[in-house]
Amino acid sequence: MTTIISDHNVRVIGIANGHGGRHLGCEEAAELIRDSEFLKDIPIHLDWVEIIEENATDQGLVALKDVVETCKEVAKQISAEIINSNELLVIGGDHSCAIGTWSGVASAYRSEGDIGLIWVDAHLVSFANDQNIT
Repeated sequence: MTTIISDHNVRVIGIANGHGGRHLGCEEAAELIRDSEFLKDIPIHLDWVEIIEENATDQGLVALKDVVETCKEVAKQISAEIINSNELLVIGGDHSCAIGTWSGVASAYRSEGDIGLIWVDAHLVSFANDQNIT
């Protein structure tokens, strides 16, 4: 789906991931946001590149290998978009999408020095190491 309202173009990558967290459901976020009426009246052109699917078969630490593979794919896609000078919006599911997102940005800009990111989350998560093993 592409929403066209102005000449400003932002590429969107969705990440359908949720197996790194405690509760499934957040992996549906990108698709729900893409298909919602919420985006139909915004004054920019959203070009949905793809929604990257997580191929995990379990949850939490048991799914770690699959979560890592998803993060690698996310990083690759994001880096390619940035290298091609595209403005990019990433919409993910659980917090593990941050690993792939930040890795992709850092990879694309590595030769230019430090990076800066704006990270918008549904809520602040601040765990001590003994509260959350992830």
